[in-house]
Amino acid sequence: MLHLKVTLTAVLLVATALFLHTRAPAQGAEVASSALPLPHTVSLQAFEKQLYSFLDARQYEKLGWVKDKGVRDTGPFIAGAAYGTHPAVRIFYSPEVYDWLKAGRP
Repeated sequence: MLHLKVTLTAVLLVATALFLHTRAPAQGAEVASSALPLPHTVSLQAFEKQLYSFLDARQYEKLGWVKDKGVRDTGPFIAGAAYGTHPAVRIFYSPEVYDWLKAGRP
């Protein structure tokens, strides 16, 4: 169960890292970077070690990443039964992704 939560969080952080490397921060913006490398720039083992350290220390909270307003389901409910890929999740957005979302995803 924990592995699934970590996996989803890892996917979200990787997506954030990819997003951050494709967009320039706003001029004069202070960015609370995760300092995580892009996955393809290091070995899988090196990336996982850094990622799990980041997650275990809850660095996303310490860096001020914005917590989603609620817990999200990961799939549909049909006749009261959950068909998600894993239990519900809480998403944290990096400052860059949060700004992008607030700006209407330009």
